[in-house]
Amino acid sequence: MPPKSTFWKHFIKSLGGAKCNVCQQFIKTSGNTTNLRFHLKRKHPDLCNIKMTSASDESQKRKEISSEGEDIALYEEDNDEELTLSPSTSSSSTFRNTLKYKRKQPKLIDAFSKQKSFQDGGSKASEITNKLVFMIAKDNMPLSTVEKEGFQIFIKCVSPLYTIPSRKVITSLIEEKYVYLSNLIKEQLSNVEDIALTTDIWTDVNTKSYLGVTAHYHINNNKKTVMIGVTKLNDRHTSDNIKEWLLDIVEKWSISLQRIVVVVSDNASNIKKAIIEGFGEEKYLACYAHTLNLVLAKIIEEDEIVSSLCKKVKSIVTFFKKSVVLSDLLREHSNLTLIQSVDTRWNSTFDMLHRFIQLSDKIGLILLQHPTAPPMLSALELQTIKEFMQLLEPFKTATTIFSGEMYVTGSQVIPIIHTLANQLESCKPISEVGCYIKKVLIQEFKARFKNIEHKSLIAIATILDPRFKKIIL
Repeated sequence: MPPKSTFWKHFIKSLGGAKCNVCQQFIKTSGNTTNLRFHLKRKHPDLCNIKMTSASDESQKRKEISSEGEDIALYEEDNDEELTLSPSTSSSSTFRNTLKYKRKQPKLIDAFSKQKSFQDGGSKASEITNKLVFMIAKDNMPLSTVEKEGFQIFIKCVSPLYTIPSRKVITSLIEEKYVYLSNLIKEQLSNVEDIALTTDIWTDVNTKSYLGVTAHYHINNNKKTVMIGVTKLNDRHTSDNIKEWLLDIVEKWSISLQRIVVVVSDNASNIKKAIIEGFGEEKYLACYAHTLNLVLAKIIEEDEIVSSLCKKVKSIVTFFKKSVVLSDLLREHSNLTLIQSVDTRWNSTFDMLHRFIQLSDKIGLILLQHPTAPPMLSALELQTIKEFMQLLEPFKTATTIFSGEMYVTGSQVIPIIHTLANQLESCKPISEVGCYIKKVLIQEFKARFKNIEHKSLIAIATILDPRFKKIIL
């Protein structure tokens, strides 16, 4: 009797003995083992679990299994599938290991084909390179990423057969991708009737100026936002030059002036004049987040009382930021750290004052121990800052809403401005300085937003917004 038949006889006996005629016939005559395996699978699933899996190791030709003190050798069948026999919980404890019949060895041509796909021009290499280009562009990663040692080690671990493209190759691939995607966006924009533009001029750390233009539109009931231009400005920022730059960007993207509904920018006179002359006065719309910033920035910078308090706080924050010893002392008392303000963002001044008030008692104790430290604010000055922050809190909330990117904000302008005006009137400062700041703030606020309802685009958007149908302002 062949060894395999011996194994099957012992296997059936170890399961507690077969009671059906087919199993008994096999034990007596040592019949076909293949038929027996499928018979067990169909008729006796409670005796053993038979699972078909793929072969993974062609080097193992046999396994030895202990069965009632008797060693039985298993030989591999010439089968394309792998059979795993796992005794059930009620079976004999002798079959503790897994019995496997391996698949045939893969063909040599398949192995070489897989390796070839990772070479330059191969399908797998192209797929990985495309994903690499997408990662660099999407995450704003530097082109030098492909030259970093850590990145190269990571790629070699993940895909040893893949060759990382050079920085020059990645640059050319990104340029090709830009041309391809820009053509798709142009085709998409050609099917859009109404387009809104936002534009701004900014300066980088190297004092180089750029003009950015973003297009906003709806297609298939989805809001889309696409940056269509970043132009380096080498000439003076006159209204005529800005108008030419804007019209040139619009022309490159094949956007007709008739399809442009509105152009949003800050309140700078040069860019405002450029938009009015290039697109029409009715299409110019000031950024209301920037307008709010102007209201508060003017008070913070020009009002003598407020400016003096902010400078005192800023000097204390700077003193702590420059001293490691003081920063460590403050860290012993609190996990919070002081925040330094940025001159171009009023909300950073709000954050600085808010954090200073939170840590004021701890800051006072630390400053008293250092003779060279700037003077701590008095109780009256701290009270004034608290009242000033109460006046600024609604403005910070409004600025956050106006600055949203994932939703449309035009219809919310008029309700938010009216809400701000009501909250300013209802605020009741205690100190004389607080009442003065409230008066100045209301005057500046009304001067900036007194004609807000006269802007037809904003008024129509508010009327059409169903959320405000039943609100009485």
